[in-house]
Amino acid sequence: MMCFFAKAQQRKTDTLVANTRSEISANGVLTYTITSAYNQTFCYDIYMNRKIIIKQSSVPGLNGREGFKTKESAEKIAKLVIDKINNGIMPPSITIDELKKLNVLFK
Repeated sequence: MMCFFAKAQQRKTDTLVANTRSEISANGVLTYTITSAYNQTFCYDIYMNRKIIIKQSSVPGLNGREGFKTKESAEKIAKLVIDKINNGIMPPSITIDELKKLNVLFK
């Protein structure tokens, strides 16, 4: 079973972009990874204790399949999601106002 898991993880990492962040909280170790998304855009996955808890494959709150235009924009929102989890905000939903405030909608 471990061999299967390792192979599945290896295939997934082929699409990852090299941005991660770890933060220890009351919830455990929270990490994000920036991933490639539809149409050459970027999204993020959130992990808790190395187990995926959020797979965000498009910009939250918007219609469509595209992600963020830049890795930096995806990273800003991934950090915000981690901050919300650390502050006990569950689910850590992202609003259009937060996307605007962080200036990530069309960058």
